[in-house]
Amino acid sequence: WLWILGLGIPGGIVLLVMFLLVAAALSPPTAASGASSPASQDNSAAPAIESTSYSESMAAAEVSVQQFLQERMGPELGVTWQPLAGGSGAYDPYEGSTTCGGEPLPAGNAVYCQTDDYVAWDETGLMRPLFNEYGPMASAAVVAHEYGHAAQSRMGMTAQGMESELSADCVAGAWAGWAAEND
Repeated sequence: WLWILGLGIPGGIVLLVMFLLVAAALSPPTAASGASSPASQDNSAAPAIESTSYSESMAAAEVSVQQFLQERMGPELGVTWQPLAGGSGAYDPYEGSTTCGGEPLPAGNAVYCQTDDYVAWDETGLMRPLFNEYGPMASAAVVAHEYGHAAQSRMGMTAQGMESELSADCVAGAWAGWAAEND
């Protein structure tokens, strides 16, 4: 993704840092309330990402990211976005029942599990703290990053490590720009 933008790894890191600084500046801290599984939300009536409710903001972020991938992957990359077969939502890392490839998901993280084609996040150890500290755009960017890994999978990308992470960051940044114009 970075080579499409004409950026090398140093340029990509600068782009990511700038994105996070702008997101933090534009998203003042808000009070969180409620909990939900965003996958169960009605996509046609999702509220704005800037909503003061954590659950509404997360639902809106997922809808927006999926709309972006549906609209942009085909025309730009020649690959049709297919919804996640395994869905998405929060997990409790201390319960240990959510696994990827038989391994429990870690605390304080968000993941795309290619084996089962789902996106999941530690709600209490990652997403709510991000939402409370930096605002809705911070948690939305994490969701977009994980969906970026799902997009990589659908495109048959085999990148590993830093290249894979920067590519997913690029998807999150492209989504943020698209969302600013479309949401």
